[in-house]
Amino acid sequence: MISPHSKLSPRRRVAGRGPRRPGEVLWQPLALAGAIVALSVARRRLGLPRKPMVPVASTVPLAVALAVPRGRVQYAAMWVAYVWLFKTAWEIPYDKPDKLRARLHVRYPIRADTLLGGGVPPGVRLQRRLRDRSRANGLDIALTATAYVLWLVPHAVIAWMLLCDERRFPRAAGRLSAVYHVTTLGYWAVPTAPPWWASEQEGELDGAIQHVTRDVAIAVKHRLVGGPEPCVQERLRSDREGGNPWGTMPSDAFPAAVVTAKTLAEISPRAGACGWSMALLHGGALVYLGEHYVTDLLGGWLIVELLWRLEPRALPLVRLAVAALRTLETRARRAATGPTRAPWIGGGSLPTAAPAGLARVWWRSRGR
Repeated sequence: MISPHSKLSPRRRVAGRGPRRPGEVLWQPLALAGAIVALSVARRRLGLPRKPMVPVASTVPLAVALAVPRGRVQYAAMWVAYVWLFKTAWEIPYDKPDKLRARLHVRYPIRADTLLGGGVPPGVRLQRRLRDRSRANGLDIALTATAYVLWLVPHAVIAWMLLCDERRFPRAAGRLSAVYHVTTLGYWAVPTAPPWWASEQEGELDGAIQHVTRDVAIAVKHRLVGGPEPCVQERLRSDREGGNPWGTMPSDAFPAAVVTAKTLAEISPRAGACGWSMALLHGGALVYLGEHYVTDLLGGWLIVELLWRLEPRALPLVRLAVAALRTLETRARRAATGPTRAPWIGGGSLPTAAPAGLARVWWRSRGR
C-alpha cells in the first residue's frame, strides 16, 4: 500500500506538481512579458498601430513585478523592464515617420538657440571652432564616449542605492522614471529635429553641424574592421532609419543627469557637486555632438524643476497607488501559488490569451 505521505501518492500523481512556494518565480507573467517584448520588436515589420502599443508595452514592468518575489531582485528586474519600456515608448512615435513628418518642427529651436547664443547657436560655435569637418578627431571620440558613459551614470547611481542604501532606491527610481515619462510625452506632442538633422537633412544652419556620433562610429568601425567608408547618401539614409531621430525635445539624457545630481545632493554636498559636474559635462557634450540644442536641455531641466516641486503633493497619491498595486500583487500571487490556481482573466493560460488579445486589437485598428 502506498503511504499518503509518499512522494508517489495517488494525489500527487493526479494533481502533478504541488502548490508553489510564495517566494517562487511565476513563469506565466514572465511569458506574457516575453511575448510583448517579442511583439514590440516586430511591431514595425507587422505594421502594428502606434498608440495601442504604448499601453500594451507598459504592462511589461507590471508583469515582471508579479513574476518576481519582492526584494532587491524584483526592484532590479522592474527597473530593467522600465528602461526597456522607456526606450520602446521613445521609438514608437517614429514607427510611421510619414505621418509624423507633417508635424515635425525644425526651425523654432534654431531661433531659440540663436537668441541664446547671441546671434549664432552654441552648437554651431562649438563645431566651427573645435572640429575638423573632414574627419573625426580625438575630441569627437572622447566626447562621444563621454556622452555614452554619462548616460549610464543615473542607472549606476540607482544600482548603487539598491545595493548600499535600499531605503533611498524607491524614491530615486520614481523621480528618474517620472522624468522619463514626462519627456516621452514631448516626442508625441512636439516632434523636433535635432541640430544634425536640421543641418544635414533639411539644409538649415548653413550645414554647419554634423552628426558627430555617427561619424565616430564609422571611423572606429573602419579602423577596426577596414573596408570602404559609406558615402554621404548612405550616411544620411542610415540616419533616417534610426530609432527615433525626432525624439529630442525635451532632452531625456540631460534631465536624467540633473535629477540624479539633485538626488545625490541630498546625500552629501560632495556627492551633489560630483553629480552636477557630470550633468553639465553631459549637457556640453550633447550640444557639441549636435545631438541637442541648448533649448532641449533647458526644456528638460524645466521638467525636473516642476516635478521636484510637485513631488511633496504627489507623494500621497503615489503611496496610495503603490499600496493598491502591492495589494493586487499579493492577491495575484496567492491565487497563482495556492493549491488551486485561479484561471487568468478571459480563460486559458496567460501566455496564450495575451497574444490573442493583442492580435484582435491590431486587426480592429487596421480595419478602421
